[in-house]
Amino acid sequence: MNRIKELREEKNLTQKELADLIGVNSVTLSRYENNSRNPKIDKLEKMAEIFGVSASYIMCFNTAQNENENEITITRNEYERLKAIEHKYNEIKSLVAD
Repeated sequence: MNRIKELREEKNLTQKELADLIGVNSVTLSRYENNSRNPKIDKLEKMAEIFGVSASYIMCFNTAQNENENEITITRNEYERLKAIEHKYNEIKSLVAD
């Protein structure tokens, strides 16, 4: 579950407009919104910036729109998944930097 559609509609953006802003096509964004596909970390970060909320809020790991509002509570599986994503992101980032 995520809040992408809700946040997009609050900003009065169409799927096409948001898709263009984050660099994906409308079909991919639709899949994000209906939870048949999870956004990659860079797309999630762009959406967080556009919406002015945390990535964890978008993905429903947090009920606060601002990470400083309260602590994030996630399950062990969610934590492990995020750590794996972070590790992969850092690997790719280091390859690109070289």
